[in-house]
Amino acid sequence: MTFLPLSVGTTEESLSLNQVFLHAADAVDYANAESIARRFQISVNPVTGNPVHAWAAPGSGNFVVIAVGSPTNNA
Repeated sequence: MTFLPLSVGTTEESLSLNQVFLHAADAVDYANAESIARRFQISVNPVTGNPVHAWAAPGSGNFVVIAVGSPTNNA
């Protein structure tokens, strides 16, 4: 299993790639998010343009959302 270099909780914990969501607000940023997902071998399934879907995931404490592009980052 591949892990991102992100610490969550204690230093012994890290996020797996299936715990990452990429959220993009427009078509250009969505395409960029898909490219990022492929580059870092993240499944394309966690790439979303739906803010409700993206921001519900971290509520469980088991996921992280990465905003891709200015519109999403400023939301």
